[in-house]
Amino acid sequence: INASKIWFNEQSASTVTIQLMGLPATQVETQLNVVAKHLDIENIHVYQKVVKGQPYVTLVYGTYTSKAEAISAIETLPAFIQSNAPYIRTIGGILKETKHLQ
Repeated sequence: INASKIWFNEQSASTVTIQLMGLPATQVETQLNVVAKHLDIENIHVYQKVVKGQPYVTLVYGTYTSKAEAISAIETLPAFIQSNAPYIRTIGGILKETKHLQ
């Protein structure tokens, strides 16, 4: 998580990424291992947030210069990831969402 914090802060606010899934913090290691079997672990980053008073972790994937590029990338994701309805986020939006946690 610390490496991802650094990564998020090094990105341009306009950089686009794909939010793969959000899950309780207790499930992160298991899900990350599953996802990493199908996607390049170097391109997977995580951030923490609180949902209904509980710690949650969200997995994002990749860096893209445009929404169109990210949409094309979503279409190539494995079916089990697509079934989680991944969606596009900007780094700026994520940083704004998590500002109070940093």
